[in-house]
Amino acid sequence: EGALDLLQNFKSIKSEGAINKQMMDKFNDIVAQFLKEIETTKENFEQNLHEPHTTRNQPSVAGSINWARCMFGRLRKTMQKFKAIGSTIMEDPIIK
Repeated sequence: EGALDLLQNFKSIKSEGAINKQMMDKFNDIVAQFLKEIETTKENFEQNLHEPHTTRNQPSVAGSINWARCMFGRLRKTMQKFKAIGSTIMEDPIIK
Protein backbone atom coordinates (compact mmCIF):
# COMPACT_ATOMS: atom_id res chain seq x y z
CA GLU A 1 0.00 0.00 0.00
CA GLY A 2 2.83 2.39 0.86
CA ALA A 3 4.65 1.70 -2.40
CA LEU A 4 1.47 2.46 -4.30
CA ASP A 5 1.12 5.79 -2.48
CA LEU A 6 4.71 6.68 -3.26
CA LEU A 7 4.28 5.84 -6.93
CA GLN A 8 1.10 7.92 -7.03
CA ASN A 9 3.01 10.90 -5.60
CA PHE A 10 5.60 10.63 -8.37
CA LYS A 11 2.87 10.27 -11.00
CA SER A 12 2.10 13.98 -10.74
CA ILE A 13 5.64 14.81 -11.92
CA LYS A 14 5.63 15.38 -15.66
CA SER A 15 8.38 13.32 -17.21
CA GLU A 16 9.23 11.75 -20.52
CA GLY A 17 10.20 8.37 -21.90
CA ALA A 18 12.57 6.37 -19.72
CA ILE A 19 11.30 7.76 -16.42
CA ASN A 20 7.68 6.92 -17.29
CA LYS A 21 8.72 3.45 -18.39
CA GLN A 22 10.58 2.92 -15.12
CA MET A 23 7.50 4.05 -13.18
CA MET A 24 5.30 1.61 -15.10
CA ASP A 25 7.78 -1.18 -14.37
CA LYS A 26 7.54 -0.31 -10.68
CA PHE A 27 3.75 -0.33 -10.93
CA ASN A 28 3.93 -3.83 -12.41
CA ASP A 29 6.17 -4.89 -9.51
CA ILE A 30 3.63 -3.50 -7.04
CA VAL A 31 0.82 -5.42 -8.74
CA ALA A 32 2.88 -8.62 -8.62
CA GLN A 33 3.56 -8.11 -4.90
CA PHE A 34 -0.14 -7.50 -4.25
CA LEU A 35 -1.02 -10.70 -6.09
CA LYS A 36 1.40 -12.58 -3.81
CA GLU A 37 -0.28 -10.97 -0.81
CA ILE A 38 -3.69 -12.11 -2.08
CA GLU A 39 -2.38 -15.65 -2.56
CA THR A 40 -0.86 -15.69 0.94
CA THR A 41 -4.13 -14.48 2.45
CA LYS A 42 -6.06 -17.11 0.51
CA GLU A 43 -3.74 -19.87 1.74
CA ASN A 44 -4.03 -18.60 5.31
CA PHE A 45 -7.81 -18.53 5.00
CA GLU A 46 -8.00 -22.06 3.62
CA GLN A 47 -5.55 -23.38 6.22
CA ASN A 48 -7.45 -21.91 9.18
CA LEU A 49 -10.97 -22.14 7.79
CA HIS A 50 -12.21 -24.78 10.23
CA GLU A 51 -10.37 -23.37 13.27
CA PRO A 52 -10.01 -19.59 12.79
CA HIS A 53 -8.03 -17.52 15.25
CA THR A 54 -10.47 -15.84 17.61
CA THR A 55 -10.24 -14.02 20.91
CA ARG A 56 -10.64 -15.98 24.10
CA ASN A 57 -14.12 -14.89 25.19
CA GLN A 58 -15.70 -14.49 21.79
CA PRO A 59 -18.43 -16.86 20.56
CA SER A 60 -17.13 -19.14 17.81
CA VAL A 61 -19.47 -17.91 15.06
CA ALA A 62 -18.87 -14.23 15.84
CA GLY A 63 -15.15 -14.89 16.08
CA SER A 64 -15.15 -16.65 12.71
CA ILE A 65 -16.98 -13.74 11.09
CA ASN A 66 -14.61 -11.22 12.66
CA TRP A 67 -11.59 -13.26 11.54
CA ALA A 68 -12.82 -13.40 7.94
CA ARG A 69 -13.58 -9.67 7.91
CA CYS A 70 -10.11 -8.87 9.22
CA MET A 71 -8.50 -10.93 6.47
CA PHE A 72 -10.56 -9.15 3.82
CA GLY A 73 -9.92 -5.77 5.45
CA ARG A 74 -6.18 -6.22 4.96
CA LEU A 75 -6.69 -6.45 1.22
CA ARG A 76 -9.59 -4.02 0.80
CA LYS A 77 -7.60 -0.80 1.37
CA THR A 78 -5.05 -1.72 -1.27
CA MET A 79 -7.76 -2.85 -3.69
CA GLN A 80 -9.50 0.51 -3.32
CA LYS A 81 -6.24 2.35 -4.04
CA PHE A 82 -5.70 0.27 -7.18
CA LYS A 83 -9.24 1.03 -8.26
CA ALA A 84 -8.75 4.75 -7.65
CA ILE A 85 -5.53 5.04 -9.63
CA GLY A 86 -6.42 2.43 -12.25
CA SER A 87 -8.13 4.92 -14.53
CA THR A 88 -5.21 7.36 -14.36
CA ILE A 89 -2.74 4.60 -15.21
CA MET A 90 -4.81 3.52 -18.19
CA GLU A 91 -4.90 7.11 -19.50
CA ASP A 92 -1.09 7.18 -19.57
CA PRO A 93 0.20 7.59 -23.17
CA ILE A 94 2.83 4.89 -22.63
CA ILE A 95 0.09 2.30 -22.04
CA LYS A 96 -1.74 3.23 -25.23
